[in-house]
Amino acid sequence: LLGCYVTYTTDKSAQEIASMCTDVASDEAAPASLLLSKTAEQRYLIWWHYRIAYE
Repeated sequence: LLGCYVTYTTDKSAQEIASMCTDVASDEAAPASLLLSKTAEQRYLIWWHYRIAYE
């Protein structure tokens, strides 16, 4: 059950970053502010999910 929650939150964060980066006037501080509250492990998982889904 915890694994499902972690996957959900990292996928949701990756989606938020993708939507921030696809805006016409993307603000570099917005994704950074989202990641500041995360641990190093969470940031790595978000990066991995983003890479799989959006690259």
